[in-house]
Amino acid sequence: MRVRRLFQLGAIGSILLGCAWSVSAACLEGDCQNGHGIFQHPDGRVYDGEFKNGMSSGTGTLKYPDGTQYQGDFVRGRLQGFGVLIGSDGRRYEGQFSENVINGKGDLLTPDGMHYVGEFSLGKYHGTGVLQYPDGRKYEGQFRNNIIYGTGKVTYPDKTWYEGRLSHGRPDGEGTRLYKDGSRYSGNFTSGEWNGYGVLDRADGSRYEGFFAGGKFNGQGDLRYPDGGHYIGEFVDNRRHGQGSFVNIDNSIYKGAFVNDRRQGKGVLEYADGGRYEGLFVNGKRHGQGTMFFADGAVYTGAFVDDVIVGKGKLVEANGAVFTGMFADGQPVLTDEEKSKVIEHLEQNAKEEAIGTPVTGKAASYIVRDDRICADTPGLEPVNGMVEELLLPDGSIYSGKLVEGRLEGKGKLLYPSGDSYEGEFVAGEMHGTGKYIFSDQRQYEGMFLHGKKAGEGVLLYPDFTSYTGSFADDQFSGKGTYHFADGSVYVGDFAEGKFQGHGTLTYSDKSVYDGEFANDLPHGKGILSGSDGSRFEGEFREGRRNGEGVLQQSDGTVYKGLFEEDRLVEKR
Repeated sequence: MRVRRLFQLGAIGSILLGCAWSVSAACLEGDCQNGHGIFQHPDGRVYDGEFKNGMSSGTGTLKYPDGTQYQGDFVRGRLQGFGVLIGSDGRRYEGQFSENVINGKGDLLTPDGMHYVGEFSLGKYHGTGVLQYPDGRKYEGQFRNNIIYGTGKVTYPDKTWYEGRLSHGRPDGEGTRLYKDGSRYSGNFTSGEWNGYGVLDRADGSRYEGFFAGGKFNGQGDLRYPDGGHYIGEFVDNRRHGQGSFVNIDNSIYKGAFVNDRRQGKGVLEYADGGRYEGLFVNGKRHGQGTMFFADGAVYTGAFVDDVIVGKGKLVEANGAVFTGMFADGQPVLTDEEKSKVIEHLEQNAKEEAIGTPVTGKAASYIVRDDRICADTPGLEPVNGMVEELLLPDGSIYSGKLVEGRLEGKGKLLYPSGDSYEGEFVAGEMHGTGKYIFSDQRQYEGMFLHGKKAGEGVLLYPDFTSYTGSFADDQFSGKGTYHFADGSVYVGDFAEGKFQGHGTLTYSDKSVYDGEFANDLPHGKGILSGSDGSRFEGEFREGRRNGEGVLQQSDGTVYKGLFEEDRLVEKR
């Protein structure tokens, strides 16, 4: 904040500048040339003190017609050295002067109770000092041209405080704030708001560690609830929003999509008893298509409504019995005719599902015709049913389901290169949800479209680098989050596998760049906030400051102008 001028320093400076005067006409008493005397100026000022060569030099007292009074050192007609200046309204300064101006260390008290002790420069608070406000606030730290600027500590009447970097009187940069209820935030501030990386310990026992924007949780974060719940993932405006993982107090674990603080979209919910649900959620509940793996070994695949099995589905009991049909309130809905025959053993059901010739890769021979796997029989019928370790013409090994001679449904494919895929197939292609493990230990889990990564997914690298977000045509595309092995994190837009568009890159040293990207580098307009408290806002090209910009260094120095290759080449 800008500290208002507690002495009308400009006005007093102009009054004091006339201290070197002719003594020939107004010396009232004593030796006004070289000695002690009393001199009255035509404007009413009266000086009582020491003179040298006709000018006030040494110690003396200068009184003004309005009641203002200075007592202290003079040199060649000017206030120079130590002195006490008392204003007509009662404000009082005691300290150092230079060339008629308050300059150096001093103590200033105003009629309203504001009290400053510290360094001055040219009549302004500048350097280090302590400022006590009438309302009980207290600031100890750095000032720059009458502005609280730099590193310091603010203590409030309610015993709360802030300690860290400040700019224009507001927290800006790294700092710690203690609040009235006992909550504490340590991290980065921008113009008084939580912004960037920080840690918030609330009075209720919750703890958030991650990224903030506009004073709220925004970006990747780690939130521990007072009841023991634990969420790691993406936030938007204090709400869980995006991809994340939540461990509940009942030890259930959810991994998947959140919208407005609720499970929404695709996810996996693992129960404490060993059960697991994979599928769609709406408003925090299982809703839509999904698969429920019960703790007793039963498996249901089909429709859910408001957390209840309702609609069409298939239930495979732990003993192998199968029901396919309609469900209501979690129970099969049977006709009189169905009641006598719908419950069958899994072995019998498998025989019914194998339309045509059942085959296993170990036991049956086949030929490929028109891209279909056909039984080596006179009719060359396309294979339908389950196969195990079926050797394909390209050397791959497939285990799973075939429909009309094509890979269909869930299956597993091992490639000669050492890569493997396990998930859904449609018409012989990876299509739907699945997991692909590369021979170099990279792992992708998410959506596929016609054999390529497309939609939401997660790609993990052996060095713990990871990407979570949208894919298109096997590449990062859309919104996503990229975690580097060194702890750096990028959140924003991607195109053709690169940082492209708008994003926020938080470096391992907690420096933060927010702005435009092209080809993986800051490019365009952006703001770079350094971990040392520096800040640059302007234009970037290929990762460097290039173009017009404003650089504010950690000590408060500001440079504005044209930058080339990170250097200021022309001041504005």
